[in-house]
Amino acid sequence: MKSVRVLLSGAIDYAGLFPPAALSMSKALENYRTYREGAHSWALGRFVVPFARAGEAGGLPDRHLSLIVGPPKWPEPLDYVETSVHLLGEIKHGGKRAKIRTGGVTPELFLRRKL
Repeated sequence: MKSVRVLLSGAIDYAGLFPPAALSMSKALENYRTYREGAHSWALGRFVVPFARAGEAGGLPDRHLSLIVGPPKWPEPLDYVETSVHLLGEIKHGGKRAKIRTGGVTPELFLRRKL
């Protein structure tokens, strides 16, 4: 079990604001805080929130946020953003780190690559 914890520690971000859950900010924050106190909190990563709504994140520490952003508004002083693969050059140029979103709520939003 220890190896599973090492492998999956912080691996599951919480995106309760987005479909299929599409919760209100208050309910999503309530869930996230509850999960952070739960038995499986070791697997819980960041709270995913659109950059425009980051101010509503109820005082969560920056290390608990994953912001979905796009140019021209890069978050400061945060250094972790979630975006599409098309913006990686700009993110690197800005000295940020990124989580690449390879899927979405509809089929056309999934990254497709020919093998």
